[in-house]
Amino acid sequence: MATGQGDEGLFRLMADHSPVMLWKAGTNAECDFFNERWLEFTGRSLQQELGVGWAGGVHPEDFAACMDCYLQAFVERRAFRMEYRLRRADGAWRWILDHGVPRIAPDGTFEGFIGSCIDITDRIESEAQVRDLAEALRERLRERDVLLREVHHRVKNNLQLICSMHNLQARSLSGEARAQLEEAQRRIRSIALVHERVSAQPTFDGVDFHAYVRDAVQSVLHTAFDPGRVEIAVRGDAVRLSIDQAIPCGLLLSELVTNALKHAFPEGRAGRVQVELIERPGARLRVSVGDDGIGLPDSVNLERPTTTGLDLVRALAQQLDARLEHMPGKGTRLDLEFQINGGTAHD
Repeated sequence: MATGQGDEGLFRLMADHSPVMLWKAGTNAECDFFNERWLEFTGRSLQQELGVGWAGGVHPEDFAACMDCYLQAFVERRAFRMEYRLRRADGAWRWILDHGVPRIAPDGTFEGFIGSCIDITDRIESEAQVRDLAEALRERLRERDVLLREVHHRVKNNLQLICSMHNLQARSLSGEARAQLEEAQRRIRSIALVHERVSAQPTFDGVDFHAYVRDAVQSVLHTAFDPGRVEIAVRGDAVRLSIDQAIPCGLLLSELVTNALKHAFPEGRAGRVQVELIERPGARLRVSVGDDGIGLPDSVNLERPTTTGLDLVRALAQQLDARLEHMPGKGTRLDLEFQINGGTAHD
């Protein structure tokens, strides 16, 4: 390499061997230098690119925004970054990331700009593909949600149809047979309510279980018992359960509330039933059904139930991987605790 060359010659030598496209402009915003990499990219001569000739290679759709950014930076003498399409030597449009910075002399005098450009077409096209894939996925998810909502709506309607058929059949029955049919209807309504709530909500991230339990137990109270005699309340945390957990847990609570209303308040006695949903550490849910009635008879064994209702409760607790516990105290209180699927509880 020859020695004794000035700073300008050294700059041009380094610029021409740079792996990126470089340009330089004076105080009038007209370019007075492009390196070899730029000229190789555009396939044009230095004379063709000087001044504002380079702008002729900018895509027509990007030209106005490109010029606005470029000239505004000169007016404000601040660094800028912009993306635009530049015509390559083979005629292809390529996305360019152009980064320009002001040149300031040691005495603070503004001397123009220097900039570097890199081809970012592969990145832009990859981002576009990702956006297209994301949109396609969102569309598929929307279609799935529509389908699932329709499925839940139809299941709910079919379950309600079954209940209506049971009502017709119950008219011709009496005694134990009628009572068993009404129990079956209550359980079907409990399942139908889950599907009704899922079909009505905008997303399928679970069931608002607190609201579901509140509606379910009030339905039990008003359809099978005198609502003025026994008060029923639902307290605790707002939790969301998957359908796989909401259905067995809802059925279990319906059975426990029904048992309390049937057996805890004999001979027209008034009382109170309370359901609690408590979030526990580790995304666990504690469910409790308590009453201030006469208490659970000593003959009842939760591990070996002798009634259909308690047998069903035990089976549902096992499905939730939970153990039913009889808590000491006045009246009757039954608790169970289980892990919430997905590890989320609060709304």
